[in-house]
Amino acid sequence: MVASKNKLNFISIFFCSRCNLNCIHCGYGFKNNTQKDELPVSFFIKALKEAKELGASSVNITGGEIFIRKDCFDLLDGAFALGYNVNIETNGVLLTQESIEKLKQYGSKLRVAFSVDGLNKETHEKIRGKGTFDKTMSVLKSLSKSDVRVRVNTVMQQFNKDQIPAMAKYFVEDLGVGFRLLPSILEQETKDSCNCIKLEVPYADIDNVLQNFMYDFMRKHKDKDISLSVNVALVPFDIENFMLCPWGKNSLGISYDGTVSLCHNRSGNKIFTFGNLKDQSLKDIWINSEQANFFKNYNCNKLKGVCSKCLAKKICRGGCRVHAMAAYGDIYAPDPFCQKVYELGKFPEYALKDSTHDE
Repeated sequence: MVASKNKLNFISIFFCSRCNLNCIHCGYGFKNNTQKDELPVSFFIKALKEAKELGASSVNITGGEIFIRKDCFDLLDGAFALGYNVNIETNGVLLTQESIEKLKQYGSKLRVAFSVDGLNKETHEKIRGKGTFDKTMSVLKSLSKSDVRVRVNTVMQQFNKDQIPAMAKYFVEDLGVGFRLLPSILEQETKDSCNCIKLEVPYADIDNVLQNFMYDFMRKHKDKDISLSVNVALVPFDIENFMLCPWGKNSLGISYDGTVSLCHNRSGNKIFTFGNLKDQSLKDIWINSEQANFFKNYNCNKLKGVCSKCLAKKICRGGCRVHAMAAYGDIYAPDPFCQKVYELGKFPEYALKDSTHDE
């Protein structure tokens, strides 16, 4: 086992470079990808073994759509055999009855996160495409009756913003599954890479949903798997399940082509790339990579914009760095969402340090 300061806890595997859908808010452009760069399951099992030796205990498997790959269950079997806690992300459309029964056999060792963006067919399919809603809901409902832990991930956008309260109530109270709300659309590269600007919800509407529903709903169901992808400074003190990504300190991403990077959110910017497992061991990358160590020792005092003034900056470290780079082209740029709230004069005063004295 490596020294505690280098201990790896969590990895996210970007297992598949392809997707069967073409969601309007997605900035990846999966439709043009092929499987030619996707490495075999044996490669990822070896990586999981190496990560285990470094201290990792949890793995998230995502894509693309992971069930495009016929060997996806081989990866799941391997992860469980190594003792990992496993979370997978899927749109659910490709899961057959046989696949559903296999997932049920994993029981509570597995959590499945389904992407659902509407409470009805019209809304969901406007975002994810024709024929997706009934299939996804059927799989979700089936797994919700098993021991598998199930959660719904919903990205708030113009088409579904008015349905968020009804969705949260239905999934949590009626189906008994978890619910994660992402109020803003994550930019992967630039604002031109997806429909972020056209689809993003004005902050006033986001704040309305949070203040008049979401916070009270989370207080009411403290024991449920409900989370909110909003940085810590923006949420009330008693709301616990806010966005707190472990980037840099004890997590990393492994891509379908062996690239090791800050997280599974692939970016063309080399600042987020640590190495490739086809050329180096995971231990070598994790301990010796200049970029990996840059993020482990990330200097929050260099953050700019509202993040430079925020009392929570050492907790969230400025939020998503991929998002900040996409928006501002600066690794020390402020979190775009927090900066927007600040510029609107809505950033909580209690979260801002007194500018008359130093830290």
